[in-house]
Amino acid sequence: MPITRRRLLQCAAGAVASANRTAFPAAALDPDSLAKFVDPLPIPEIVRNSGYRPSPDDPAREIPFYRLAMRQIERKLHRDLPATRVWGFGSSSPGPTFETRSAEGLLVEWEWTAGQTLPPG
Repeated sequence: MPITRRRLLQCAAGAVASANRTAFPAAALDPDSLAKFVDPLPIPEIVRNSGYRPSPDDPAREIPFYRLAMRQIERKLHRDLPATRVWGFGSSSPGPTFETRSAEGLLVEWEWTAGQTLPPG
């Protein structure tokens, strides 16, 4: 079953949200104490394909292939908070952006860096 862009983004958002929930204990941070809308929104990097591979649906057709490592990175989530460890794809969180056309398939290989534990969930 091919994965949709919507499902991919939901999974990525869930992984990042899971990592962020464990960054601070529930009683350690009062969200009302933080100034709102003070940080610019991060712009995810645009990832370039690693090459082309045969489509699983039609082996005669080649589609873009991406290989991305998922790793822990340090990220500052708010100007008034210290940097925290989050899960990112490539070197960014959130991100990256896949540029593609409607109904054009792509293949993504998710690579786990040796020695790191999987995110909770």
